[in-house]
Amino acid sequence: MPKNNRKSNSYFKISDEVDITQTGILSYLERLSRSHPYIYYFARKIAFHLNIFEREFDGIKKIKFTQKKINLIDVGASDGIAIKYINKLKPLNYIYAFEPNKLYYKQLINLKNKFKNLRTYCFGLSEKKKEHIVFIPYFNFLGKIYYMITYTFYNLQELKHNLKINFIFKHNIKIRKFKIKLDSFNYFDQKIDLVKLDVNGHEFSVIKGLKKLLLKDKPALILEELENIDKIEFFLKKYNYKCYYYDVNSKKLLKKEDINQKNLNFYFLQKKHLN
Repeated sequence: MPKNNRKSNSYFKISDEVDITQTGILSYLERLSRSHPYIYYFARKIAFHLNIFEREFDGIKKIKFTQKKINLIDVGASDGIAIKYINKLKPLNYIYAFEPNKLYYKQLINLKNKFKNLRTYCFGLSEKKKEHIVFIPYFNFLGKIYYMITYTFYNLQELKHNLKINFIFKHNIKIRKFKIKLDSFNYFDQKIDLVKLDVNGHEFSVIKGLKKLLLKDKPALILEELENIDKIEFFLKKYNYKCYYYDVNSKKLLKKEDINQKNLNFYFLQKKHLN
């Protein structure tokens, strides 16, 4: 799911800054790609094929796992770009990928050629079964429609605001609404080592739906969340998790209270996960 300028909490101020997830020269290229929808769409395709992803995920290399190949739950799997990148950091064995957006799901299942133990589900995880309306921007180019699926939002006004601050050339961007399905799911037949969540502010509901898994397998968690991070941290304390972020400069996992930069991704870890 996409980057989302969400409301502030005690660590974050309401900001109109563009969503930049890379560092160094890649950050300038990313800013250029986000200036125009045509450039962004094709840059995202290139990033997928070149296996370029958010540097904050490099913190996975610092997590202590008990086996060489790990089992992953990817909630908000999109086209599988995070799966490919995580596999580069830590080889994957079984993967349970949840993606409710049919436009992305069609791309996600293509990864089954590369990952033989990839199991895909065309719905999103939640506490219970329900439907949601989401809004997806798109543009027309040479008579063909191109969806900017990474900018899928639950809230129409937040999407319009995000497009406004991220794209310089946006007059040809239109928005369409879609229905997606959410459901609870706990039928994992392998021990889960890592859970990745990127569901545009719906993370807390997903985590509450995975309570049994947290108690049984005690997996590491990495999630993109700003609005409910304090609420999630309070909830996961009951399961002996503490909140960290990966500092790309020092290449260390640091406690959340030591944060000194804008961060989009957070790790929830237990003592066993720390070297």
